[in-house]
Amino acid sequence: MSRLFKASLVLGLAMIMACGDNAFAAPGSTPVASLPELDDALSRSQGKPALVRVRADWDAGSRELEKQLASGCLQDALSDVAWIEWDVTANTDADRQFLEKYEVLGPPVFLLFDSTGNYLKEQDVVGYLPAEKIVATLTDALQLPTNTEYAECRENERGASAQTWNELIDDAYEYLYARQEALEVYFGLREHDRWYIDQDAGTLTFSTGDVAVAEAQIVVVGTFIATHGAWRWSWANPSVDTKLSAPIEVVREYGAKHRLEKLTDRGWRAEEVDGWEMAAIANYLLKGEGVYRAPVDDLHLFVVIADIRKVE
Repeated sequence: MSRLFKASLVLGLAMIMACGDNAFAAPGSTPVASLPELDDALSRSQGKPALVRVRADWDAGSRELEKQLASGCLQDALSDVAWIEWDVTANTDADRQFLEKYEVLGPPVFLLFDSTGNYLKEQDVVGYLPAEKIVATLTDALQLPTNTEYAECRENERGASAQTWNELIDDAYEYLYARQEALEVYFGLREHDRWYIDQDAGTLTFSTGDVAVAEAQIVVVGTFIATHGAWRWSWANPSVDTKLSAPIEVVREYGAKHRLEKLTDRGWRAEEVDGWEMAAIANYLLKGEGVYRAPVDDLHLFVVIADIRKVE
């Protein structure tokens, strides 16, 4: 069962890595999928400049850019601009007409329009750029006095996030140590040579030989795959039953509140120590009884133990 569970997790991870993350849409953005819809959106934005963002699921630059656009500082800096989104993933006839009309070779691209609806062709922002460059380019092109404010905001944001992250790691490990020691003393988790996960029951059973010794109620935190050097949260892996991943939403919400990208990104390049840190943080925020790493070949499944008992 453990190998079958491992295989399904790897398959789910591979599918997600191939498909990419969900698209980010700026707050208040207007999605359009045809030239008439675009004209209508531009007419309704009269009085302030507009950005038409062109993106696609298959474009790596678009996916990287979405992480930049999630910055509250960037959104504040461009709050006086009308955001319009055109997703060309499906490559429809309407998509091709749009790309041809505006001579767009491919995403990611920002098309700029002034406050009267005129297309500023020479001001297109083409390709992936760091957020600082995006803000500098757009604020200059659209004459927005926000570049200095953005830089100050980002500096404050980075400092607050770094402090919060370090404090969180320290608190999480301090909370974990005593509980992890108790698990070793009373249940001897390292002494058992087999483990078995029942997703339907939400349990992890530890066995010595064929004899079950302890059974735990668990929450699946995520997976680390050594060959990929990648971490993936359980809520982003369709192979994990939602009953086992739903509690991790608490961790995701904490990350969003404190702007901690590792807690909100579906997956990222990682080392094994990152898996332990994510498990420790999840255990701390969920007030768990400890963590366990269930290894099979190159996959490491990290879980929070919510409750555990000896099997008589």
